[in-house]
Amino acid sequence: MKTKALNALQSYKISLTGRHVIAAVSGGSDSMALLHFLAFLQKEESFTLTAAHVNHGIRGKEADRDEQLVRAYCQTLGVNLQTLWVNIPEMAKASGESEEICGRRVRYEFFNRIDPHALVATAHHLEDAAETFFLNLARGTGLLGLTGIPPVRGQIIRPLLTCTKAEILQYCEQNQIPFATDSTNLSDDYARNRIRHRVLPVLEEINPSFLSCFQRCLTHLQADEAFLRQQTRNAAAACRTAGGYSVEGLLAVPEALFSRVLVYALRELGGTAPEDKHVQRVASFLRQGGSDTMNGGAVMVSDGKRLFCKKQAVLQQMEPVVLHRLPERITVLEKTITFSLKKPENWEKISKGVFQYSINHDRIIYPVIIRTRRDGDRFHPAGRGVGKTLRQLFCEAKTPREQRDEVLLLCDGQGILCAEGFGIDERVKPAENTGNTLYVTIRRGTNDT
Repeated sequence: MKTKALNALQSYKISLTGRHVIAAVSGGSDSMALLHFLAFLQKEESFTLTAAHVNHGIRGKEADRDEQLVRAYCQTLGVNLQTLWVNIPEMAKASGESEEICGRRVRYEFFNRIDPHALVATAHHLEDAAETFFLNLARGTGLLGLTGIPPVRGQIIRPLLTCTKAEILQYCEQNQIPFATDSTNLSDDYARNRIRHRVLPVLEEINPSFLSCFQRCLTHLQADEAFLRQQTRNAAAACRTAGGYSVEGLLAVPEALFSRVLVYALRELGGTAPEDKHVQRVASFLRQGGSDTMNGGAVMVSDGKRLFCKKQAVLQQMEPVVLHRLPERITVLEKTITFSLKKPENWEKISKGVFQYSINHDRIIYPVIIRTRRDGDRFHPAGRGVGKTLRQLFCEAKTPREQRDEVLLLCDGQGILCAEGFGIDERVKPAENTGNTLYVTIRRGTNDT
């Protein structure tokens, strides 16, 4: 396992020297082996290592046992440990997410709070990649979904991705690494577990070398995907025209690339990745003309000659400001926005042109984006029990049309966090169990006077 992990880091062309590496450690065999490997590697390469553990509040005493196991082993290795306790079932219910998706979001938000510039090492292995392959296949994925779990995604690295579970368990035995077994991994209630327990064993019966063959298959698929991705960029560049994309050029793209190029064009024009249904709609009216509104509110229009975004003029007035880490202060459209994390307190008021909002920081999905309105923007003002479009709220508040494009919105990966003059969204309303509260002040002018 150690050799494979070292080779993987070399093939990723990632140097850990001088970096801060956060190891995601659950207490299971995979993550404990990863922690031991990184602690070993730290002796040879100069980097800072932090272990991060999240108690999801799901498995009661078993979860507490896992936390104590991780804590004790970190002390043995001399590794700094950061822990977080959250109630994922309650958070998932409030946000409308599945517990799995909610838990993943909370984990990565936690890692980002520890150090937004750190590399985050996770313990995904080859069987995890195979499970992801079959899950995506069952959902009708394209080639990208068949490439499995990416070995590197942004600041996330997966040194064990070419290692098998058997190799990891052998490494734990050889190095006397303690680990816990998550009882939920034994249940077939989850689709991933059913693939692990029922599908992969059958494939290994057919071919005992299935996993090594699957690894070769993934390598070929990833190479094909990388090639097609580059071809997509080249084809999209050839179709680009003033203010949009040439319809004639798009329709001339080879069939194997057409959907990819159209997705690329819609993402560039609208700022967010389109859903498959939107791609199909735009493709259907591309030649004869028409329009369709994307999830983010962007209106894609074809006049038969050019595909363009209806909100482009607004975007030229106010380019979205993307914040992967919140500053103490920033100036946008001659308004000063300040951010601070404090202990929870009630704070939402308007005073002499100053708008102050308290936001449940634990619910934010980074990056935070500051922007102005887009067509179709919806907002759920906290405490009102109903969602409305910004257009409706502007009309109700009798906001002058000439001022509507100057109203600042703070958004994240799930939508609007707060709207200047209209309050925060219900999704991020502070609750009794809020751990971190973000206080936002929007003040007209570029100073405090």
